[in-house]
Amino acid sequence: MKYIIYNLDGKILRHGNCQTIMFERQAHGENEFVVEGEADDAVDKIEIEEFDDKGKPKKVKLKKKTSEEIEAERPPEIPEEDMSVMLSKKEYQSILDRLEALENPV
Repeated sequence: MKYIIYNLDGKILRHGNCQTIMFERQAHGENEFVVEGEADDAVDKIEIEEFDDKGKPKKVKLKKKTSEEIEAERPPEIPEEDMSVMLSKKEYQSILDRLEALENPV
């Protein structure tokens, strides 16, 4: 059974498949709710249309996010000069050797 876990803001927290008997157990965090369906959290959201008398979502609808909502959730870009790089010891030593050769020409 396909499920979508969401919060009161309509944000999709996770989604996946489970056995029918495990469906209700998928929403285990505080203020997490489960609905049957398939979603892509990058472009979809849940719209809560109606609440029950206990304040829990009773009727929900899967909707597409606007381009503004998608853009607002995009992580900030890291400037290239702030990006890290992985070097092996051999590569690092090669860079040090070349720097030394530039500083002390023969």
